[in-house]
Amino acid sequence: MGRDQRPDREGYLDFKLALENGDEVLKNRAASEYSRDKDSGQRTALAWYYDLWLAEEQQVPDALSDQRRESIIRDAKERLALINDPAVREETAARIKDRIEEWDGERFLSCGFYRETCEERIRDRIGQRQARDPDEREAESWFVAKFEIERGWVTYLADLEGDLNAGITHALEEARERDAKALAEREAQTGEKSYFADGSSIVDAFNQEVEGREAQEGPERDGGVEF
Repeated sequence: MGRDQRPDREGYLDFKLALENGDEVLKNRAASEYSRDKDSGQRTALAWYYDLWLAEEQQVPDALSDQRRESIIRDAKERLALINDPAVREETAARIKDRIEEWDGERFLSCGFYRETCEERIRDRIGQRQARDPDEREAESWFVAKFEIERGWVTYLADLEGDLNAGITHALEEARERDAKALAEREAQTGEKSYFADGSSIVDAFNQEVEGREAQEGPERDGGVEF
């Protein structure tokens, strides 16, 4: 395929069928051209086909997979286990659970919306493109519309997951601060320090982290946590 050949519906469907039939030579060639040209305005049609195939056959299914969910939950549990105070840990776990359930609902609602409206939106975009440029073939308009919708869904799912991870991180950071305060209060009452497995003080480590953040963020930040 030359660079002057514009991607279209038939070309993409033939490409997709070839990959479904195990054409590794074509797949490797397409991957190479995509990697070489992905940031270029001069992509080959084959690179465009590979980009759409990645979105449709790999990136969307991965974002919707149970494995994706399990990986996020496993990471959150590992980080949650570092919280010492049982009450703080339990409350934070509930917050994270609610956020994950909310994310689950949002991503699968988007799946229903996409499946139900995809063909209609493709037709609408084809009509818009044909009205703007009557010389563009319908098959070319189809490819552009399909690409924009599929890539838009990948971006939406990635944004949802990014918001989820940011929410989990925020909840855990708040929990760590509350945990450190609770430990500091117990230390003040008992005179006994709480330690990590390596023998370092948990509260001392937290205070050092706060001081480091203040140094990076500058003088506008409020004062550190008072124990």
